[in-house]
Amino acid sequence: MKKRGWFYGGVALILLALTGIFTLSGMNRHHEGMMGGMGGEDRNDAHSLDHLPAGMRHDPAADVFQASCSGCHAPPDPRRYSAAEWPAVVARMRQHMVTQGRPVPPPEVLGTVVEFLQRHAR
Repeated sequence: MKKRGWFYGGVALILLALTGIFTLSGMNRHHEGMMGGMGGEDRNDAHSLDHLPAGMRHDPAADVFQASCSGCHAPPDPRRYSAAEWPAVVARMRQHMVTQGRPVPPPEVLGTVVEFLQRHAR
């Protein structure tokens, strides 16, 4: 009977460890979209706009967009959300900045970011 207890205890520990590993790897994949893949890659490469089409990168507001987003994560692809969804997403990111004690861009800058995102939304 004791052997079975050790066996089941060992199996439970292995399953618990695997669950933790898969959960953490899943969280990392989830954050690659909106929160950026910050798993050790070079910060400048991870926060560039190279993943966006040239038309978006050459938009006059692209630099404001990049500077506002890259303090926390890689700038998202504007096509990820619709134009109607972007104001709420930016408001949520602003709240994250406040919660984390990060500097929050002034309303004019956030307005420029929202306009850029809406202009290039899906």
